[in-house]
Amino acid sequence: EVTSLTERRRALRLPVRLAAHARAGSTETPVEVVNLSRRGLLVKGRLAPLGSEISVRVDLLEGAVDLPGEIVRVHGEGKASHSGIRFTRLEPQVRRELANYVIKRHYSAHA
Repeated sequence: EVTSLTERRRALRLPVRLAAHARAGSTETPVEVVNLSRRGLLVKGRLAPLGSEISVRVDLLEGAVDLPGEIVRVHGEGKASHSGIRFTRLEPQVRRELANYVIKRHYSAHA
């Protein structure tokens, strides 16, 4: 899908190392977020099959937020595996907090 590829590449990706919790169905798993953007995130590990709905709870500048999404990419095996999650249904306040976090972390890293 050309549009989503273009949109995905347009979003600023911030390399991070954030402890978080991912919930798929009734299963909750501690995860490490390794990059974050306004549109999605990448976590270490294979969490659920492609297309699965998932929610990631992570601490941002103003406290913990739940980031609902869909697994859109899974690659690697074992400890080298990663899951790409595209956000869905973000509340406006969460969307603002996420954008502020990405912008502040990006500019503080390049100051």
